[in-house]
Amino acid sequence: MGKVFYEQLSIPINQIPRKKTGYGFERKVNLHYENEIGGKVAPAFDFEVPTNMVDSYLTYKKSGNRSLVEMEETKHSSEMKGETSVYDITYELPHINVERHTGHLFDDEQVEKKDKRITHDLVDGGRKFYSPIWSYIGKYGMKLKSQPMGVNLVMVDVQQQLEIYAHMYAHMDSETKEYDEVLLKPVYADDPFPNGLPEGWTKEDLDWIKNK
Repeated sequence: MGKVFYEQLSIPINQIPRKKTGYGFERKVNLHYENEIGGKVAPAFDFEVPTNMVDSYLTYKKSGNRSLVEMEETKHSSEMKGETSVYDITYELPHINVERHTGHLFDDEQVEKKDKRITHDLVDGGRKFYSPIWSYIGKYGMKLKSQPMGVNLVMVDVQQQLEIYAHMYAHMDSETKEYDEVLLKPVYADDPFPNGLPEGWTKEDLDWIKNK
């Protein structure tokens, strides 16, 4: 009987945490691969999301009502242990820049090319996927997908779910006010605080409202 050679692939994957609208989360793929005949592996991963969850200024590849966020290789190590090839590769989401005041999102290429829509300073948004600030409460199906890889052409297709449970900016009809981050409430400029100034407010603050 001939000798049996093994190919091993390991990809630990965490669940997506519950989020409020406008907040981001990381997706990191730490791939470990071993091949006893010294074979190579060249994986490629995409994070598939509903297109209506993509900020309007970002340009991801679209397929119907889904968008594909191409993940980027951020770490790579490989070595031979005898005749066995061993790979440890990390893939992450593209880096995002968040515009102050507006919350608009821009990728590094847009920043490098000085996109004319950038009108305020940018903040480092990390390698995250952000839901739109004004998205709806609910559960959204997402997928981590790969191209065929290894000798046996293994494909990864992991279905995940993002739960949006509250708003970053609440509104008067919000059903999740106890969890919402900031409540925006209109005021009558001529008499914004009929019951007296709130704690911490000054007459200058009141004059500012009246003059707006």
